[in-house]
Amino acid sequence: MNGVLVVDKPAGITSQACVSRVKKILGVKKAGHTGTLDPMATGVLPICLGEATKIASYLAAGDKLYRATMVLGVETDTLDMEGEVISQRTPFVTPSQVKEVMKGLVGKIEQKPPYFSAVKYRGQPLYRWARRGVKVDVPSRQVEVYNIEIEHIDLPCVRFLISCSSGTYVRVLCADAGKMLGCGASLKELRRLKCGPFGEKEAVSLDETAGYEEKIFSLNEALVHLPAIEVSAEWEKKLRQGIPPTEKVFEGHDISSLNRGDVIKFINQSGELIALAKWEGDGRAKIGRVFHGR
Repeated sequence: MNGVLVVDKPAGITSQACVSRVKKILGVKKAGHTGTLDPMATGVLPICLGEATKIASYLAAGDKLYRATMVLGVETDTLDMEGEVISQRTPFVTPSQVKEVMKGLVGKIEQKPPYFSAVKYRGQPLYRWARRGVKVDVPSRQVEVYNIEIEHIDLPCVRFLISCSSGTYVRVLCADAGKMLGCGASLKELRRLKCGPFGEKEAVSLDETAGYEEKIFSLNEALVHLPAIEVSAEWEKKLRQGIPPTEKVFEGHDISSLNRGDVIKFINQSGELIALAKWEGDGRAKIGRVFHGR
């Protein structure tokens, strides 16, 4: 079984636990998710099945949309309300100050992954080091916040929508906002509304054990955002063997908008994904991933 099943992750369990449950329900041996949601978080969690595990990195790199609620005046060791409180005070701030600070967090920003996160250091996730009392100093990385929309302010709580690039930690953003306001802050609730091309309307409840097969997206459907090149049966066979495409393969396709480094997909006449490649320009593409049927 190959494809992508989009699950609406419930609160209280890990993303990997969701994967394990789906594997058991569908009887598949190989599966993986496309980006960790913390146990407290809910929402869109695409799970790749079989051959689709080869495209997990392409889906994980997609933009995200979240609805979050932060609590001002509270700081914890995990940066969310499930952690140990290390500081608490009354937030003497106004709604206009909150809006101004949140506005200042839009754009390209530097973030350090939180100590309690799945980012790996020396082969182990940071949360395991943190639980041993070891705080690993990992380098910061650049992420981008495209937009923050304040939905409701009822101090000390602030609810907002945030669209951002892959790798953005909303917990860290809340903590940064709290520091800028001078009162501290922690994430209270988090729901992912969109992950790459998938949104809430595509997600199924983890308890809906019946009819899962009908809700699985094909590899081609999951990569709907990539430019598609349809090839003949002859070239389908060649591409599956890893043979690089020639200029002739691109005849009849509009490739004028492609830039060097863009990822493109090759499909057969039935719409089945054959391979992924990076465009090198001048009618050339370098094969990256090859797929072997349903």
